[in-house]
Amino acid sequence: MIAFILLLSTCLWISSGDAYELTQPEQIHLSYGVDPTQMIVTWVTMDSTPQTTVEFGRSPTDLNTVTQGYANRFTDGGTEHRVMYIHRVVMTGLTPDGTYFYHCGSDSGGWSSVYWFKAMKEGNSWSPYFAIIGDLGNVNGVSIPYLQKEVSKGKYDAVLHIGDFAYDMDSDNARVGDEFMRQMEPITAYVPYMTVVGNHEAA
Repeated sequence: MIAFILLLSTCLWISSGDAYELTQPEQIHLSYGVDPTQMIVTWVTMDSTPQTTVEFGRSPTDLNTVTQGYANRFTDGGTEHRVMYIHRVVMTGLTPDGTYFYHCGSDSGGWSSVYWFKAMKEGNSWSPYFAIIGDLGNVNGVSIPYLQKEVSKGKYDAVLHIGDFAYDMDSDNARVGDEFMRQMEPITAYVPYMTVVGNHEAA
Protein backbone atom coordinates (compact mmCIF):
# COMPACT_ATOMS: atom_id res chain seq x y z
CA MET A 1 0.00 0.00 0.00
CA ILE A 2 2.82 2.42 0.90
CA ALA A 3 4.56 1.65 -2.39
CA PHE A 4 1.31 2.29 -4.29
CA ILE A 5 0.82 5.66 -2.57
CA LEU A 6 4.40 6.68 -3.37
CA LEU A 7 3.95 5.66 -7.00
CA LEU A 8 0.67 7.58 -7.24
CA SER A 9 2.27 10.68 -5.70
CA THR A 10 5.14 10.50 -8.17
CA CYS A 11 2.76 10.18 -11.13
CA LEU A 12 0.70 13.15 -9.93
CA TRP A 13 3.86 15.24 -9.49
CA ILE A 14 5.09 14.40 -12.99
CA SER A 15 1.68 15.14 -14.48
CA SER A 16 1.37 18.54 -12.82
CA GLY A 17 4.96 19.37 -13.74
CA ASP A 18 4.32 18.61 -17.41
CA ALA A 19 1.19 20.79 -17.38
CA TYR A 20 3.11 23.67 -15.81
CA GLU A 21 5.83 23.41 -18.45
CA LEU A 22 3.25 23.68 -21.24
CA THR A 23 2.07 27.05 -19.89
CA GLN A 24 5.53 28.42 -19.10
CA PRO A 25 6.41 31.47 -21.26
CA GLU A 26 9.09 30.83 -23.88
CA GLN A 27 10.46 32.38 -27.07
CA ILE A 28 10.13 35.85 -25.51
CA HIS A 29 10.89 38.77 -27.80
CA LEU A 30 10.45 42.52 -27.81
CA SER A 31 9.44 44.81 -30.67
CA TYR A 32 8.92 48.54 -31.02
CA GLY A 33 5.46 50.05 -30.68
CA VAL A 34 4.05 53.04 -32.52
CA ASP A 35 6.17 55.58 -30.60
CA PRO A 36 8.98 55.72 -27.98
CA THR A 37 6.50 55.37 -25.11
CA GLN A 38 5.60 51.81 -26.14
CA MET A 39 7.28 48.41 -26.21
CA ILE A 40 5.61 45.15 -27.25
CA VAL A 41 6.33 41.79 -25.61
CA THR A 42 5.47 38.59 -27.48
CA TRP A 43 5.86 35.03 -26.21
CA VAL A 44 4.61 31.50 -26.74
CA THR A 45 3.04 28.85 -24.53
CA MET A 46 2.19 25.33 -25.60
CA ASP A 47 -1.16 25.39 -23.80
CA SER A 48 -3.71 28.10 -23.09
CA THR A 49 -3.53 30.28 -19.98
CA PRO A 50 -6.31 32.33 -18.33
CA GLN A 51 -4.28 35.55 -18.47
CA THR A 52 -1.69 37.18 -20.70
CA THR A 53 0.15 39.56 -18.38
CA VAL A 54 3.29 41.68 -18.22
CA GLU A 55 4.47 43.27 -14.99
CA PHE A 56 7.11 45.98 -15.42
CA GLY A 57 8.80 48.86 -13.64
CA ARG A 58 12.00 50.83 -13.18
CA SER A 59 13.43 48.37 -10.64
CA PRO A 60 13.76 44.57 -10.91
CA THR A 61 12.32 44.28 -7.40
CA ASP A 62 9.39 46.63 -8.01
CA LEU A 63 7.44 45.60 -11.12
CA ASN A 64 4.57 47.85 -10.16
CA THR A 65 2.80 48.32 -13.50
CA VAL A 66 0.55 45.48 -14.66
CA THR A 67 -0.65 45.29 -18.26
CA GLN A 68 -2.95 42.71 -19.79
CA GLY A 69 -2.80 41.58 -23.40
CA TYR A 70 -4.25 38.84 -25.56
CA ALA A 71 -3.36 35.41 -26.93
CA ASN A 72 -4.08 33.84 -30.30
CA ARG A 73 -4.40 30.11 -30.84
CA PHE A 74 -2.04 29.09 -33.64
CA THR A 75 -2.23 25.76 -35.47
CA ASP A 76 0.87 24.82 -37.42
CA GLY A 77 0.34 23.75 -41.00
CA GLY A 78 2.47 20.60 -40.71
CA THR A 79 1.20 17.05 -40.65
CA GLU A 80 0.89 17.01 -36.84
CA HIS A 81 -1.12 20.26 -36.71
CA ARG A 82 0.64 21.29 -33.51
CA VAL A 83 -1.19 23.91 -31.47
CA MET A 84 0.47 26.73 -29.55
CA TYR A 85 -0.61 30.08 -28.14
CA ILE A 86 1.01 33.36 -29.13
CA HIS A 87 0.72 36.04 -26.43
CA ARG A 88 1.18 39.76 -26.95
CA VAL A 89 1.18 42.70 -24.53
CA VAL A 90 1.81 46.37 -25.30
CA MET A 91 3.60 48.27 -22.53
CA THR A 92 2.65 51.95 -22.63
CA GLY A 93 3.55 55.13 -20.78
CA LEU A 94 7.30 54.51 -21.00
CA THR A 95 9.79 57.33 -20.56
CA PRO A 96 11.88 57.56 -23.75
CA ASP A 97 15.41 56.21 -23.22
CA GLY A 98 14.38 54.91 -19.80
CA THR A 99 15.49 51.51 -18.50
CA TYR A 100 12.71 49.10 -17.53
CA PHE A 101 12.51 45.63 -16.05
CA TYR A 102 9.74 43.15 -16.82
CA HIS A 103 8.52 39.61 -16.74
CA CYS A 104 5.63 37.96 -18.53
CA GLY A 105 3.19 35.13 -17.94
CA SER A 106 0.51 34.55 -15.33
CA ASP A 107 0.05 33.36 -11.76
CA SER A 108 -1.65 30.17 -12.91
CA GLY A 109 0.61 29.36 -15.86
CA GLY A 110 4.01 30.52 -14.64
CA TRP A 111 6.27 33.53 -15.07
CA SER A 112 9.38 34.17 -17.11
CA SER A 113 12.63 35.40 -15.63
CA VAL A 114 12.97 39.15 -15.15
CA TYR A 115 14.48 40.87 -18.18
CA TRP A 116 15.31 44.49 -18.91
CA PHE A 117 15.25 46.87 -21.88
CA LYS A 118 15.73 50.52 -22.78
CA ALA A 119 12.84 52.41 -24.31
CA MET A 120 13.48 54.06 -27.65
CA LYS A 121 14.91 57.56 -27.59
CA GLU A 122 12.66 60.29 -28.95
CA GLY A 123 13.37 62.87 -31.62
CA ASN A 124 15.75 62.61 -34.56
CA SER A 125 18.98 63.92 -33.07
CA TRP A 126 20.41 60.51 -32.23
CA SER A 127 21.86 57.63 -34.24
CA PRO A 128 20.63 54.11 -33.44
CA TYR A 129 22.97 51.14 -33.24
CA PHE A 130 21.56 48.10 -35.03
CA ALA A 131 22.78 44.54 -35.36
CA ILE A 132 21.70 43.48 -38.86
CA ILE A 133 21.52 39.75 -39.52
CA GLY A 134 20.08 37.43 -42.15
CA ASP A 135 20.16 33.78 -43.19
CA LEU A 136 20.57 32.65 -39.60
CA GLY A 137 19.86 28.97 -39.06
CA ASN A 138 18.95 26.88 -36.07
CA VAL A 139 21.99 24.66 -36.71
CA ASN A 140 25.44 26.23 -36.97
CA GLY A 141 24.16 29.64 -35.87
CA VAL A 142 27.71 30.71 -35.08
CA SER A 143 26.84 34.40 -34.71
CA ILE A 144 24.24 33.81 -31.96
CA PRO A 145 26.75 33.62 -29.05
CA TYR A 146 28.42 36.84 -30.22
CA LEU A 147 25.07 38.59 -30.44
CA GLN A 148 24.13 37.34 -26.97
CA LYS A 149 27.38 38.72 -25.55
CA GLU A 150 27.15 42.10 -27.25
CA VAL A 151 23.48 42.59 -26.40
CA SER A 152 24.25 41.83 -22.74
CA LYS A 153 26.77 44.69 -22.86
CA GLY A 154 24.15 47.09 -24.22
CA LYS A 155 25.83 47.63 -27.58
CA TYR A 156 22.67 47.63 -29.71
CA ASP A 157 19.37 49.46 -29.70
CA ALA A 158 17.70 46.74 -31.76
CA VAL A 159 18.34 43.66 -33.88
CA LEU A 160 17.13 43.68 -37.48
CA HIS A 161 16.68 40.20 -38.96
CA ILE A 162 16.30 40.65 -42.71
CA GLY A 163 14.80 37.30 -43.59
CA ASP A 164 15.48 33.56 -43.61
CA PHE A 165 14.95 32.34 -40.06
CA ALA A 166 15.95 28.99 -38.55
CA TYR A 167 16.01 27.10 -41.89
CA ASP A 168 13.11 26.80 -41.69
CA MET A 169 10.62 28.00 -39.12
CA ASP A 170 8.08 25.39 -40.23
CA SER A 171 10.49 22.43 -40.48
CA ASP A 172 9.74 19.32 -38.39
CA ASN A 173 6.22 20.57 -37.69
CA ALA A 174 7.62 23.94 -36.51
CA ARG A 175 9.93 22.41 -33.89
CA VAL A 176 12.93 23.91 -35.68
CA GLY A 177 11.33 27.34 -35.42
CA ASP A 178 10.56 26.81 -31.73
CA GLU A 179 14.15 25.86 -30.97
CA PHE A 180 15.50 28.80 -32.98
CA MET A 181 13.40 31.30 -31.03
CA ARG A 182 14.50 29.70 -27.75
CA GLN A 183 18.12 30.23 -28.82
CA MET A 184 17.35 33.83 -29.70
CA GLU A 185 15.57 34.63 -26.42
CA PRO A 186 18.77 35.75 -24.59
CA ILE A 187 18.95 38.42 -27.31
CA THR A 188 15.36 39.22 -28.16
CA ALA A 189 14.09 39.49 -24.58
CA TYR A 190 16.42 42.48 -24.06
CA VAL A 191 16.31 44.45 -27.33
CA PRO A 192 13.61 44.85 -29.98
CA TYR A 193 13.76 42.12 -32.61
CA MET A 194 12.46 43.62 -35.85
CA THR A 195 12.03 41.25 -38.77
CA VAL A 196 11.60 41.16 -42.53
CA VAL A 197 10.17 38.24 -44.50
CA GLY A 198 12.70 36.37 -46.66
CA ASN A 199 12.27 33.80 -49.40
CA HIS A 200 12.43 30.98 -46.82
CA GLU A 201 9.31 32.45 -45.21
CA ALA A 202 7.36 32.30 -48.47
CA ALA A 203 4.88 29.88 -46.93
